[in-house]
Amino acid sequence: MALKYFIQYQDIEDITHRLDIYDDNYLGVEIEIFGNIVLDFAQTEKTLEPIRGNGLSVQLEANLDLTFEELYTSAERTYLVQYQRNSIVLFNGWINPEGYYESFITDTWYITLDCVDGLSFLENLSYVENATGLFFTGKQSQLEVISNCLLRTGINENINTNIDIYYTGLSTALDILDNVFVNTARFVKDDGETIMSCVEVLKDVLEPYAACITMHLGEWYIYKPNQIYSENDPAFFRYDYLGVALAPTTTTLNLREGLGSQIDGFYPHHVNRNQGKSIDRGFGAYRINYKYGFVTNLIENIYLQNLAGVITDWTIGGSADLTLPASGEFGVFLPYDWNDNDPTLVEMTSNTIAVGSAEVLRVGFTIQPDPDQEYLTFFSYRVKITSGGTFYYYNESTGLWQLTTIYINQVDVGLSTVLSDLTTAPTPISGDITIEVIKPVASNSLQTGAGFPRELTLTKATVTPDTQENVQGEIITLQRTDDPSTKVEETVEVFTGDTPSDLYVGTLYKTDELTPTETWFRKGVTEAFPVLRIMGEETMRINANNMILFSGDIYGYLPYLSVLTINNVSGFYMFIEYSYDTKNNIITGKLKQIYGDELTDLIYTSVLDYGNVVRPTIIG
Repeated sequence: MALKYFIQYQDIEDITHRLDIYDDNYLGVEIEIFGNIVLDFAQTEKTLEPIRGNGLSVQLEANLDLTFEELYTSAERTYLVQYQRNSIVLFNGWINPEGYYESFITDTWYITLDCVDGLSFLENLSYVENATGLFFTGKQSQLEVISNCLLRTGINENINTNIDIYYTGLSTALDILDNVFVNTARFVKDDGETIMSCVEVLKDVLEPYAACITMHLGEWYIYKPNQIYSENDPAFFRYDYLGVALAPTTTTLNLREGLGSQIDGFYPHHVNRNQGKSIDRGFGAYRINYKYGFVTNLIENIYLQNLAGVITDWTIGGSADLTLPASGEFGVFLPYDWNDNDPTLVEMTSNTIAVGSAEVLRVGFTIQPDPDQEYLTFFSYRVKITSGGTFYYYNESTGLWQLTTIYINQVDVGLSTVLSDLTTAPTPISGDITIEVIKPVASNSLQTGAGFPRELTLTKATVTPDTQENVQGEIITLQRTDDPSTKVEETVEVFTGDTPSDLYVGTLYKTDELTPTETWFRKGVTEAFPVLRIMGEETMRINANNMILFSGDIYGYLPYLSVLTINNVSGFYMFIEYSYDTKNNIITGKLKQIYGDELTDLIYTSVLDYGNVVRPTIIG
């Protein structure tokens, strides 16, 4: 982008501050202008608020020759701004025309403009491909999801991540966000049409880890407050704005800062004699409502489209004699001949579908007969569930899963199209479901003569969960029992988590994109819990006791993303309010105390959600 305006001045400590305003369509020379810059972060009451947007309030000196009218009359995301303190980038963002204010009383006047980092725009932007607006399909890594969301801000900044939680079996040398996959169908709301906003999607990725995102040093940083409480120098994985790893792949950041009074030799230090303390009560209980979301179809390629002989979601049998239409077309041709049938020949096998025990499935097929067909023909298939060396086949005639013994289900195909719909009994074990399509069988030896072999056409195949029990999700509750606070945090609704089944769009998947996650652990801690239990426990830990809220002005610069100690005040603190007046070198802010010790008095419960979520009451 072309630089159009810039502000540059020294504060009272002789630190240089500079603001650059860019315009792609500008062809002239750079214009120096005059004004003042204040760096702000969104206020919050919660240390674990996942989205931490920031911005600038810029006051510009205008006159009859320099009105800046184009800055506040243009569309949003037109003028890119960058703020540097002492040559270090602290902010990248856009001028937001809605923040315009003008004092118009003399020949020289001031206008105020707000600049935003783009996170606020994401509330109204759907989670779609940024360049085309097309919906995403299939599975994506959580890193890819985050990158896609941030691309919608229009600010192409590097992404840094530090979340030291891992699913059981994953190396702690890897970035969890690059190794956990989600089904993008989860980001479509229950009406089946409305796509979640990018803010909703970002929260959905970050909240189960008790993680946050903010801009720091002009880049995106994803961090866990619990983690930086316990670790002095956290190592962040580094990626460009597209989610491609940078070299070196990690960077270490020291986020510890100290604060005290000038008389005790501290810098930065308290100023303006407006410091004060108040108390926010710790949590006695906390509840998470995990909304599963049922998959509309466990086989995405329901119309069996083949691309160059490959049918996504299916494997063609090695000895199969089926035929396919031209590449890009739909359906499968299944030849049969009354005197040459092999009912054990597997024509095609579906990819595995992970299910839990007691799950009910509906298996459906649409079959068209041969135009010259004169008698019944049997379309044949098997439904198999496997776990280790144990396997069951579903027997439609008995309505039971039978151990080991192979059973072939058959559908009568007469002279017109048949829609087959099988509802299974609850699965006897957790395991992997596969559907095997078998060579059809002719029913009558009189089907002879010219035109044989004939063929059935399989035009549609579906596997869907049966949701008759109206289970909407899971309710997870954490409670303190040792003299707990009576404060109960509002129930948090999340849309992804652990389920042992592909039946739910909220399922998290391991690196292979097939295996659902089950248990997790924090780095350096021996445990194996569902991720949402860890989320709840981390929330209870960081809010373990009454928390001091320390407010007042600070002389000197401190990064928003810091863990502070305050002289003569116990504990560790993080900003929940922050406004940095760059010209006067003063931060007006509020700090909130955080905790991190392990808790031994937590009760964890998990029950199914049938649509009656309520706030918990305190037991202890």
